[in-house]
Amino acid sequence: MGWPPEAEFGEIQRRELRRGEVWRGAAGRWVRRGERGSAVVEFVFGGVLLLVPLLYVVIAVFEVQRNAFAVTEAARDAGRAYVSADDPSTAAERATYAVRLALEDQGLTGPAELHWGPIGHGCTGPTLTVDSTVNPPLDPGSRFELCVRRTYRLPGVPTMFDAGRNVVEARFVVRIAGTA
Repeated sequence: MGWPPEAEFGEIQRRELRRGEVWRGAAGRWVRRGERGSAVVEFVFGGVLLLVPLLYVVIAVFEVQRNAFAVTEAARDAGRAYVSADDPSTAAERATYAVRLALEDQGLTGPAELHWGPIGHGCTGPTLTVDSTVNPPLDPGSRFELCVRRTYRLPGVPTMFDAGRNVVEARFVVRIAGTA
């Protein structure tokens, strides 16, 4: 049996060996000795080049989702806390605390705006504050909307590119039980 073994690999092209070439029997081809292991290096290098941007996209999506979930929970909790109070100033204090607690529950620190207004008008109404005289009434049958708005930053993006442009908001309709 000659080299390379024709019986094992079928008929193969016979040619003159160049300097540095070896027969790779399992692969069925001629390979230069200087290229050994280069596929592994290329695979690892290409994998890292693809993995880093993919990992960033996943982290950014999780950050957006975390903010959206926190603001939604904050609006819901603020509405429930507002309704459970006896007077509007205590209600505003409870609602503000509920927003802060919901954001902290998701590990978020920083400001969030709490607004109120007629149903369907979004976050354009006045800010809900403890010492305000224009807070929504707690009269039976009252209906209004509490809105929480928060600006967040994407990780790794400089402030000059995303400052103030990433805003998430959530609304919760409050209906005070009772007869009007």
